This record gives sequence, structure tokens and C-alpha cells, in this order.
Amino acid sequence: MDNFWLILSSAIIVGIGILSIPLLPSKIKAFVSFFFVLLVAIATSIPAVNALLGTPIEIFLPGSSFFGEIPLRIDALAAWFILIINLTCLSGAFYGIGYMKPYHTQKANLSLHWTLFLLFQASMLWVCMLQHSLAFLIAWEMMSLSSLFLVLFEHEKKDTLKAGLNYMVQMHLGVAFLTVGFIWVYFAQGSFDFLAISDYFGTNFNAWLFLVFFVGFGIKAGFVPLHSWLPHAHPAAPSHISGVMSGVIVKLGIYGIIRVALMLQSELLLIGESILIISIITGIFGILNASVHRDFKKMLAYCTIENIGIIGAGIAGLTAAYRLSKKGINSILFEKESNTGGKVEYAVSITTPSFQPRVYKLIEELGLKEAEISFLPTMMGMLLGGEILNVEDLNKMVESLPQEEKGYFQKVMGEVMGSSFDIFEPSPRLLELRNISFEEYLKDCPLKLRKMFFEPMMGFTFMDELDISKFSAEYGLFQLRFGMEIMGGRAHTFEENVKIVTNVLEKKIIDSGSEVKLSSEVKKIEKVEKGFKIHYEKFGEISSQQVDRVVITTPLFVSKRIFPLLKLEKGVFYEKTKCSFVRGILRTDKTVIMGMPQNEANIRMFFVAFSYEHQVYPMDKRKPIKFDILYDDYKVFREKELEAAFPILVPKGKAPDLKTNVEGVFLCGDFYYYPTLDTAVRTAERVADLIG
Repeated sequence: MDNFWLILSSAIIVGIGILSIPLLPSKIKAFVSFFFVLLVAIATSIPAVNALLGTPIEIFLPGSSFFGEIPLRIDALAAWFILIINLTCLSGAFYGIGYMKPYHTQKANLSLHWTLFLLFQASMLWVCMLQHSLAFLIAWEMMSLSSLFLVLFEHEKKDTLKAGLNYMVQMHLGVAFLTVGFIWVYFAQGSFDFLAISDYFGTNFNAWLFLVFFVGFGIKAGFVPLHSWLPHAHPAAPSHISGVMSGVIVKLGIYGIIRVALMLQSELLLIGESILIISIITGIFGILNASVHRDFKKMLAYCTIENIGIIGAGIAGLTAAYRLSKKGINSILFEKESNTGGKVEYAVSITTPSFQPRVYKLIEELGLKEAEISFLPTMMGMLLGGEILNVEDLNKMVESLPQEEKGYFQKVMGEVMGSSFDIFEPSPRLLELRNISFEEYLKDCPLKLRKMFFEPMMGFTFMDELDISKFSAEYGLFQLRFGMEIMGGRAHTFEENVKIVTNVLEKKIIDSGSEVKLSSEVKKIEKVEKGFKIHYEKFGEISSQQVDRVVITTPLFVSKRIFPLLKLEKGVFYEKTKCSFVRGILRTDKTVIMGMPQNEANIRMFFVAFSYEHQVYPMDKRKPIKFDILYDDYKVFREKELEAAFPILVPKGKAPDLKTNVEGVFLCGDFYYYPTLDTAVRTAERVADLIG
């Protein structure tokens, strides 16, 4: 195919891609975008290879009377940069397929991201091919603006906006210098063709005009002292964008300088020595800043702490690693399962910002707030006998109670809804109730009310035989509050489970330089002279890793087993349970069902965790579940034994301190009085603060 038609086809491909990507489902946008990037790369690489093999290309595009003809030239210099651009963009787009998976719920944001990526590639290619001053400036500006909006993908973060603003100002300062240079040449030579620059250098002093172009292109190239946008924009951008910017967009500043330098006719020694001195200063400055971290706090962190070993990559471990990475501290996470997330896979919802504030803040910070879906009361039901009741039916049952029973119910619920379940600063009344059992708290409760409402709401204890004398009254009131939050329509989830939160956290901490070791079960933690040695098993082989400090997020009995030096009070115990993963045709439109005691199906909880997968928990794990009550047709495709469902606080029990009796060892997780995701996140953040 003729070179002209190849180049024209690349522009058409870009146009088709920009128009079609927003119309595609989120899950395939990245794959289709990669396909368009590949097509553009093929269409433009063929002419580039031809040029490198000795056949330079020169095409004149028709223009207006003011513009004149627009020359499009591909010589060896342009060809080399075109190939670099295509290779880097292909690598970036391919990596972006996986990197952007956690954001698939942000449909509009994803559409904009991938259309801008395609435009970014095209504009960089046009910068290399166009040799008409005005057309070149348009392509240069498109490149700058598309890269700016790609940097601003996580625009909800203040640091990202600040980095984007800095980048925008400096890029347009560079454009201003380039515009001055091109106007200078036009008024002197009367042409927008790049060849007019060479003509100007042939009859005039070269240094001043070259200086103008050097500043304009040098800002993009990151020469000192024109580099200040680099350390802000690159970390703010998604990883694949940062890679493309580092690999190509900075080099296009070099391309512009080389393009102009090749046209110089005089003052070669002066200009050459000046460029050499600036390049040496830039190189030394870059090496020094790479060897010691730019952020002084991070520099101190790297000098004093080599790494942190985190046992468990559930939401507590991932949050701890994420917060430590913000302080410049790297972590190594050890997770025995083949994927991260821990029990989050079984947590289908989060409750209100007032009840779980730290989780909500984290979700907003990760850019996931728009992906939330509300759990409406109509989506929930209660399984009584063999019948599924609406939540409204339960409310009617409470309303039908005799006045004395209704008054008792309102008294208890008033205390439940009026208490502050803050793990570090709970209501004084809750501290009192920590010392008595829930059985003692309900000693005056009418039996019918207790069996109809209070005991069924204890489902999250996962006790085969419910014994409310085994846990504290504080814990019982927490369970009531947790259940009311869910059943009251104040809970939220995501299209594909809460696990999306830990997926994004995993990406973030890996991108920050931390390491996640999957399928790596920690067998023992050993205190050594300098730090700790973590012994873990991976695929049957035992390995060791030395770290400076340790954060343990596993259930407390596991923590004690792997590190016997820990002194843990016996204030918390765990119940085992089993989760059945089911696919089938449901008889109900409910997405959450709580089983009442002694229901004939032996169902404690039912969740539509994914659009294609349901989770069912037994009331008594020793007995079979009767799935026929829920399904017309079904298949149990896997079952998972959960060694530790929810931690349970005993009367007069005390959760262990986050800073343990062993210096340098910390605990975090959902064991700290109230077993929620919020507790796991908040204890992890507290531990990160203690370390950093």
C-alpha cells in the first residue's frame, strides 16, 4: 500500500476508535483500545521502516491561502521516533488492560481515558511527521492536552489536580516559546515550512533563535531548570501513562531540539558546549534525586526502615501497606491464598458513612464512590419456616406487639441507634456493657420479642447453637446496630462485590514499589538480632524473608501460633462456618436474605454477591442446606470452610493492643471490639501511623 494511504488510514483508524470506544461495554474497552493502538502502530510503522531503509517520505497536504501547503515528511530521525512511540504505546496499552480492570465501573471515566490514549498516540506521531509550524503547534498542543487529561484520571485527589495544574502551566509556557520561535521565522522568511528555519540560520545569528526553541522543547524534555513538572506529573498518572510519558513524551522534547539543531549553520561550538553543560547538570541532578528520595520524610523512611513484613493481604493488610506507601515505606505482604482480599470476598456490603466512616473515606480516595450501589429494603428478606418475608413484614410484626413489649423494643433500639460504636472512643455506656453478657442484658426481655427479633439479629456470630451468654452485651448491641444498618436500606455494595476495593488497593501498593507474595503461608515468625525473619511456605517449599518490623493481620489464634512470643489475652474467640457458592435460577428477587432460627432450609444468610454467583451460609454447618426453597434449578460449584468467620468478644473481654508486647510487632484487623471492615481499615491506619 502507498505510504500516503497508510498514513491517511492511521488517521481514519484514530477517528473510528474515538467514536466507537465510548459505545462499548466497560469490560472490553481496554482490549478494543489496544487493538486500535496496534492498527495505528502498523499503519505508521511501515512508512517509518521504509524511511529508515533509505526512502524518505515527503507528502504535501492541501491547505488554505494563509496556511499554504502542509508538508508531511518522514526522514530517518522522524522514523526512529515513530517506531519508539508505537512500541511504547503498545506496551502501555497492553499493561493498561490489567491496570484499569479495577476501574471498570467508572464507565464515563474509562471511555474518556482510552479515547485520550488513542489521541495521545496519534498526536505524538503527527508531531514527528508534520513540518509546518502551525500544524505542528496544533499537534503539539493536542499531545500536551491529551497527556494532561490522562494524568488527571484520578482527578478526585488534590495531589493529582495540583500535579495536573503544574503540568498544564509549564506545558503551555513551552508552547508560548515555540510559538514565538515560529512567528520569528515566519516574519523573517515568510513561510511556515520547517525548511524556513534552516534558511533563517543561513543568514542570521543562530544562538538567540535556537535558545527560544531550546526553552520551548527543553520544558518537555525536562532539562534543569525546566524540569519541575516531572516529579509531580509522573507519580500522579496511572502507571501505564507514566510509563509512556517517561518513555516517549519527554523524548519528543529531545526530538524537537535535535530537529532544530540539525538546521544550525553557525555558532555551533557555543551552542554545543551550552547543551553539553546543561545535559551534564541535568544528568547529575537526576542521579542524585534518584539515589535519595525527593520527599524528605520519605528519605528518612528509606534510611531507617528497609521494609515492613505484613502477614495477610486482606483489607487490613492492604490498607496498612497502602498507608505506609504514602509515607514512603515499602512493605512485603504474605498471603496464603492465591489472591488478595481475605474475608472481603464474603463481605457483600458496607453500611453508612456515619457507622463505617473510614471505609467510606478510603473508597472516596480510591475513586470508587460513583460505583456504589444501594441495598434497598425491598432487596432484603427474612426466611421464616419455608417462607421469605419482606423487611416490612417484620416491621409490621413489631408494630403488632403488645405495648409493653413494643416499649421494651423501642428502649433497646434507642440505645442501639444512640450509641457511638467508635473502636477507640466508644460511648461510656458501651464500656459498661462490655463487662456483662448479652444474656444478662436481655434478662427482662419478653421471650417472644427475644426469639422473634433479638436472637435472629445475632446471625453474624455464626454460632451453630446460639448462646448469647458467651458474648458481651456491647457486642450484642453492635450486632443489632449492624443488622439495622443493612435492613434499614442504609447499606451499599458494588456491581461485583466489595472486593473491588481490595483489588484497587493491591494495584496501588504494587505500583508504589511494595511486594505481594501470594500462595505464601507464613509458618513462623522468628525474632532475630536485627529485625525479624518470616518463614513461609509456597508451593511446598519453605523460604525465609528478613524484615525490620512486622504487622500481623491474621485471626488472633493464627497470630499466636506463628509467633508464640505474643502475649494475647483470651478476650476474643472465633466460630467456624462454611460458605456455599451457588449458581442457579432463583425463586425470589431478594439479594439479601437473613434466616430466622430453626428455619427448615437451614439457611443463615443468602447473598447475591455477584451477578452470576450467590453465597449461602448454613444456620448449622453440621446439617445440609435445602437449596430448593430458594432455587428452581441450582448447582453448588464450590464450598469454602471458613476457619474464622467473625471474632466474638466475651464478657469482660479485652481486645489485644495494636502495639504488642514485642517491640516492632503490630496487630490490626477486625478483632478490635467491633468486627467490621471499618475496624480493619481503622486499625490498619492506626498501625501505619505508629510505624511512620
